[in-house]
Amino acid sequence: MEQALQAIGPGNDDPALKLRLGRDSLLLALLRHDQNHLRAEQGFLDARKTLSEVPRSQVDAAQLDEWLAILDFHEAKMFAATGRDGPALEQLMRATKTLNRLADERPDAAVLRSELAACYLSSASILEGMNQLGDAREVRALALSELRKLLAGDPSDVSLRIEIAGCLGAMAEASVLAGDTSSADSTSGEAMKLLDEVLAVQPDHAEAAARKAAQLGLRAGLLRDKGRSQEAIDDFDVALSMLERLFASNPQNSMVVYRLALLRWQKARMVGTDGAREAEITLISESIQLLQSLEIRQDPNGPAPEILQRTNAYMAGDLGHALQLVGRRDEAALAFAEAVKLWEGLSSSRPKSEEYTEALLWCRQRMQDLQ
Repeated sequence: MEQALQAIGPGNDDPALKLRLGRDSLLLALLRHDQNHLRAEQGFLDARKTLSEVPRSQVDAAQLDEWLAILDFHEAKMFAATGRDGPALEQLMRATKTLNRLADERPDAAVLRSELAACYLSSASILEGMNQLGDAREVRALALSELRKLLAGDPSDVSLRIEIAGCLGAMAEASVLAGDTSSADSTSGEAMKLLDEVLAVQPDHAEAAARKAAQLGLRAGLLRDKGRSQEAIDDFDVALSMLERLFASNPQNSMVVYRLALLRWQKARMVGTDGAREAEITLISESIQLLQSLEIRQDPNGPAPEILQRTNAYMAGDLGHALQLVGRRDEAALAFAEAVKLWEGLSSSRPKSEEYTEALLWCRQRMQDLQ
C-alpha cells in the first residue's frame, strides 16, 4: 500500500482520486498502528495531511468528516497509550462531536453509532485515569445510550449485548468507587441479565463468561459490605471457578488472566478481614504472579501497562500489610519496598495524582514502621 501511494504521488487534481488517496493513507496509518510500527505516529500525520488537501466542496463531505473522525479516534488512543491524556481527550471530543452530527444526519448508518460509542468508551477510560470518575460515568452513560440504539436495530446481535454488558459493568465499578452502592447494584444486575441471555444461547462464550465472573466479583463485594459474608464468598467461588476454567482452556487470554488476578485479590482481602491471614497471603501472591506474567507478555489487547502497574502496587502493599500482621517482618519489608518502587514510578508519570501520592506515602510509612 505504501508503494502504491508513493507511485501515485502528489500533483493530481482529481477530487475523487484525492479522496481515495486520503482513505488509503488512513488505512495505512491504521495498519501501522495495529502492528505497533515505528512509523505509526508519522502515519497519522501523513494521513491527516492528505485528507486535509481534499477539496470538501467537490467530494462527499460527510464521508471525509467520518474518516477524519476515525483518524482522530485512533490517534487519540495512541496518545493515551503513551500518557498524553490531554491531547487524547481533546481529539476524542472532536471525533465525538463530528460523529454525533453525522449520526443525526444519517440515523440509518449503524457504523456511525458504533464508532460514536467507541469514542465515548475510550474517553471514559481516559477520564478514569485522570481521576475524573464522575465525568467518566456520564460519558459511559452516553456510550450506553448509543449501544442501546444499535441493539434496538438488531435485537439478536450477541456482540452488542456483550458490549452493553461491558459498559454497564464498567459503570457499576465506577459507582462502587464513588460510593454509590445502590446504583452499582442495579447496574450490575442489568449487566448480569444481558450476559446470562448470551450464555443461555452460547454457554462456551469466553468473553461473556469472563464478564459475568467480573460482575459476580463486584456483587460479592457489595454483599460483603452488607455483612453477608457467606453469600459473598459463594459468589467469589463461582466467579473464580468460571475464570479458572477459561484460564485452563486459554491461558493466553490476557483479560481472563487479569480478571482472575483481580478476583483472587478481592477474595484475599475478604478472607483476611475474617482472620484467615495465611490464605490471604497465598491468594495475593498468586495474583501478583499472574500480573507479572502479563507485564512480561506486553499484550496490546490486554490491560494498559499503567493499569497493571497500579494494580500490582496495590497488591504489593496489601501483601506487605498481611505479612506484617502475621509477624513476617522481613518479607513484609520486601513487599512494601516493591510497592514503594511501583508507586514512585506511577507518581513520576502523573505527579498531580492524589491517589498515587497518598498510596506512596502510606507504603513509605509502613516501611518506616518496620525499621
